[in-house]
Amino acid sequence: MSDSRRPSRSENTRQALMRSAERLFAAQGLQNVTSRAIVESSGQKNESALQYHFGNREGLIREIHAYWAREIGQLRGVMLESLPKNAGLRDIVEFMVMPPFELGHTNPDFRRYIRAFGPEVVLSELPAINAMLRERGAQAIPRLLQDELTQLSANALESRLDGAVRFASLSMAQHARQPKAFTGREALLFLHRLMDSLVGLLGVDASEETRKLER
Repeated sequence: MSDSRRPSRSENTRQALMRSAERLFAAQGLQNVTSRAIVESSGQKNESALQYHFGNREGLIREIHAYWAREIGQLRGVMLESLPKNAGLRDIVEFMVMPPFELGHTNPDFRRYIRAFGPEVVLSELPAINAMLRERGAQAIPRLLQDELTQLSANALESRLDGAVRFASLSMAQHARQPKAFTGREALLFLHRLMDSLVGLLGVDASEETRKLER
């Protein structure tokens, strides 16, 4: 690798801090990890390294999210280009879940990220789709679903999509804790069962009771 492409010492330090934070968050939970523990785990001797590179602990977490959003976004962007124009509901669901699943298969750091932050999406008071919309290409998901699920009102679709993202996030986080997560037959079975569940959650006909209340 040429000097122009070799990561700088500053970038190496940032990456070390982020990866150490992910390991600690995955093992101990977000609320149980201090900034000092992150710095020590990363091997940095300067206790102010985290503050220098990220401002504070919240800035570090924001950059972790942004880093993985870019990684997922690259995969999702490629998948969006090959998505059929007449994509059905299962195609759209696959477009939702395959990029993080593939990244979980290839990258152990991402598996730790999912373990650490998947439950955060579930418990967030903000719309869960906000987490997904950080990613390149994810903005197409609501539009694709709206075109496919024309029987749903905008409010109903928003509610179902919120539930789908929360369910998928929790399912991925739980799967990431398995010894052979994202690998082999059991992982594929998990993936297709997850897609089955999301197709049902998003596409099921509204009950008569629900339709009455929505009028």
